[in-house]
Amino acid sequence: MPRQFVVIERVNYSDRQDYGLKLLAITDSPKEAEKLTQKLRETYIQNEHYQISFLYLEVDNNLLKKRLENIC
Repeated sequence: MPRQFVVIERVNYSDRQDYGLKLLAITDSPKEAEKLTQKLRETYIQNEHYQISFLYLEVDNNLLKKRLENIC
């Protein structure tokens, strides 16, 4: 079974304890996931209201498929 990697944006708010997550991409290539993550980190400019970080994670294919089916 091929591996899947998701690229995620995480937003930490300066005035609150919570954070936001946004799914940006899904790929089966760890190199592509790392490349996209690096590009996002290089191009994003932080500000004083929130801090955004980008990361990629390996995910379970069956769980990812199930979650995406529930969204659509």
